[in-house]
Amino acid sequence: MRAEMIQCEIHVLECKSVVKVEVFDGLLTAFAKQKRLE
Repeated sequence: MRAEMIQCEIHVLECKSVVKVEVFDGLLTAFAKQKRLE
């Protein structure tokens, strides 16, 4: 039970970090597009 909970928490942290990377990547690409349009 305890190990499962720890695994679940690790999985949640991994998901959060993946989301952060995707959001950051999206912001970078949007910023790059704006720079190109100017």
